[in-house]
Amino acid sequence: MNILVVDDEEYMRSALKALLETWGYQTTIASNGQEALDAILEKEPTPHSFSLIITDITMPVMNGVRLIEEVRKLERLVPVLVMSGNIDRETAACLVRHEMVQILHKPFIPDDLMVIAMGVFSSGALRG
Repeated sequence: MNILVVDDEEYMRSALKALLETWGYQTTIASNGQEALDAILEKEPTPHSFSLIITDITMPVMNGVRLIEEVRKLERLVPVLVMSGNIDRETAACLVRHEMVQILHKPFIPDDLMVIAMGVFSSGALRG
């Protein structure tokens, strides 16, 4: 199973990649939404190129909300886990409109991430 990790902070990308690979997941990293979208398009025409997208919200070039919108335009219902230390009401309301999106508040412990990832892969969808 391949997970796409999107975060503008190098430390967070590296830490998540190392953690997820320790758990046996293949991991692709991107530093912003545009890089992530390019990685998704590069995997075409594979219908399920990524089993899960883990993304930050606030990033340069293309933020996490826009990334989710662009992925959905491609008719991808891949589960998305949004990481953020501070989500305002407007952003939260925007995220709620999308299917298969869950929020993981920063800081979080690895066990929180593992529970969510295992839930995604056992059920095929995010659990709220």
